[in-house]
Amino acid sequence: MKVFLCPVEAIPEGGTKTATFFEREVIALKVEGKLKVYLNICPHLGGSLRREGHKLICQSHNSEFDCRNGQCLGGPAHPQSRLLYIPTFVEGGLLTFSVDIDNPQGDLFAQVLPLLIRQNDDVQ
Repeated sequence: MKVFLCPVEAIPEGGTKTATFFEREVIALKVEGKLKVYLNICPHLGGSLRREGHKLICQSHNSEFDCRNGQCLGGPAHPQSRLLYIPTFVEGGLLTFSVDIDNPQGDLFAQVLPLLIRQNDDVQ
């Protein structure tokens, strides 16, 4: 199953573009020429994020995260926390997520979330 998030050209240099991902919001950005997509939820208390330079900052409590890897840089979020990274690729100019799910039904995000968590455990 493929999920198309947004056209790559819609992601501004130095800015962000939000998109829908299984009925949740993600935030897409370009960092040092690379595309990054994170679930738009602060791990502290679930606030949404805004970009300031090379940081994503929680709009609720100002926790800061590194745009390059999602690692917490400061604030009330746990120092070892990080944003949930969504692995994507570009297909036909569209930022795309792909997952292999047998018989998708019900809440697809709930089916995809364990896969994302496992993948993020490998990201350093």
